[in-house]
Amino acid sequence: MVRLSGLLSLSLVASLACVESVAAPGLCPEFCPEAEFEVVDSIVNGSVVRDSSFRGYVAAHRASTVQIVGPGLSFDSRAVIKFIPFPDRVRPIPGDSTTAAVLAIDSFTVNLPLVRGNVGSGGVQVALHRLPVSVDTSVSYANLTPNFADSTLIASTAVEEGQETDSLVVTLPTTAFPSLAADDGEIALGVRISVGDSSFINIASQRAGSGAALTRYFKVDSAGVVIDRLDVRRPSLTTLVQDGGAGTAPGTLSVGGVPSARAIVRIEGLEEIFALGDIILATLELVPSEPIVGAPGDSLILIGSPVLADFGRKSPIIETDVDSLSRGGVVVAVGSADTIRVDVTAIVRSWDLDPDLTRTIMLLSRSEGSSFAEARFFSSESATLKPALRVTYVPSVGLGSL
Repeated sequence: MVRLSGLLSLSLVASLACVESVAAPGLCPEFCPEAEFEVVDSIVNGSVVRDSSFRGYVAAHRASTVQIVGPGLSFDSRAVIKFIPFPDRVRPIPGDSTTAAVLAIDSFTVNLPLVRGNVGSGGVQVALHRLPVSVDTSVSYANLTPNFADSTLIASTAVEEGQETDSLVVTLPTTAFPSLAADDGEIALGVRISVGDSSFINIASQRAGSGAALTRYFKVDSAGVVIDRLDVRRPSLTTLVQDGGAGTAPGTLSVGGVPSARAIVRIEGLEEIFALGDIILATLELVPSEPIVGAPGDSLILIGSPVLADFGRKSPIIETDVDSLSRGGVVVAVGSADTIRVDVTAIVRSWDLDPDLTRTIMLLSRSEGSSFAEARFFSSESATLKPALRVTYVPSVGLGSL
C-alpha cells in the first residue's frame, strides 16, 4: 500500500459568507460561524513506478531551429543547409511563356535568420563553408570534418552581443561555387562558430515556416535586351552534425537534447489521496543526476503531458492549445543541479475525476530537437533519489449542523 508522508499541515480560518437580511436582522460576523480548513502537503511514497527514457523523438532535421555550438565544450555542432536548385533557364519577365538561358551570375546573398543565442560580450565569428551537395540526413560529423577546412571557407561574419535575434546577411561571389553547373544549380552550405568559446546560436529552419534564403543575382536576355534579375531559393534540408552530446547513463532518465529524449513515468496508488479530499496542487519532483548539460546560457522548458494510452515510447500524448494540462512547464537552466518540480495538478485532478484515464505522464522539452540542453535525473531504480509525487490537498470536512 502506498504510504503518505505528511510534511505540512496548516489550519486556515475562513469566514463563511454572510449577508444582512431585513427580515432577519443580524450583524456579521457575530452570527456567522467560523469554519476551519486544513491543508495537507504530502509526498506519496512509491507512487512513481516503471519509469523509462527513450531518445530519437525529434531529430535535428525535423526541429524548428538548429543549434550551432562553438568550441570549448565537450560537444560541438555545425549546421548543414542545402537549397532547392537554381534553374539554368528562367522566364526573362514573370509571365513570359518562353524561357531564356542565364547569361551570367553576378553574386549571391545568403540570409540566415537567427532565433536566439548566447555569444557573450565579445561576440562570435561565424564561418560559412562550401559542402558537397550529396549531403543528406545520414551524414555524420566525421564525414564532413574535411569539408570544414580553410580550402572550403567562402565567407566569415561576426555576430555581436545583442544580435542573436537578427539575420545574418552575407554576400558571396560567384567563385564561391565553382561546380554550380555540374551540381545542376544545387548549393549546400556548412555553418560553424569559428571563434567564440562556449557560445551558441540557433538558426531557424524551413520547419518553422521561414528558414534561410539564398538569393541569386544574374543577367538574362529578354528579346535582345540584357536585364538584371534575381531569384530566391529556400532550403530543402536544414540539419546539423554533432560531435558528442547525447547519452544517458544507466539508472537515469533524460529529457531534451539532440535528437530529443523523453521520459515516461507511471503513477500508482492515488486512491487513498483521492478519498481523503480535494487536490489543490500536485508536483512531480525530479532530482538531477548531474547538472543540466548544454551550452552556457541555454535552457530547456520541461513539460509533463498526459498520454492517451500507455504504449511505452510510442504513447500518444494529449496535446492542448495552451498546454493547460501541463501548466506551461518549468524552465530549467543549463548548469543547474536543483530539484526539478513539474506542476501536474490538472493531470492528477483529471485522474480523480475519471478513474479510467491512463496514469502515465510523458516528460518532454518544448521545441524538441532545437537545443542540446538536456535534463538527466535519477529514475525509480535509485535507492534514495527516485522521482516523487508531492500532493497538496484539503481533507474533506463536514459542516455539521451548519
